[in-house]
Amino acid sequence: MNCPNCQMPIEEGGKFCTNCGTPVVPINQMQQIPPQPTIQPQNLINQPGVGSITISRPSNFVGCAVSYKVFANGYLLGNVSDGGIMTFPLNYGMYEISIKCGMGKGNTKITVSDQCRHFVFQCPMTMGMWSNKIDFILMQVN
Repeated sequence: MNCPNCQMPIEEGGKFCTNCGTPVVPINQMQQIPPQPTIQPQNLINQPGVGSITISRPSNFVGCAVSYKVFANGYLLGNVSDGGIMTFPLNYGMYEISIKCGMGKGNTKITVSDQCRHFVFQCPMTMGMWSNKIDFILMQVN
């Protein structure tokens, strides 16, 4: 099965696309569930109780063939490829955002609320002696 939004393959039994975060409904349940309006990333700021994070990954030869895996409180939100930018919706609340890529990792904590609905991070990777480090550089908060 492919994602209806980005056309990337989705694992059998997957409930959402790991590339763009679009919820997926199995074919045998499509007619039982009424269609839900999709919240586009650019409209997240205007939705009550919903915020988002945007992860911008600068192109870099370090780990370029492997996607960043983005987690919120240990739950996989999706992947960001080399040079990519992805926006992930989050309900209001406190989150530990983690990124892993091979031996590289980084994390930060955020609180999504009425006052801070959208966080934009640039996340470059730097070489380390034993493992790589991924930095969260806060670029914008709306």
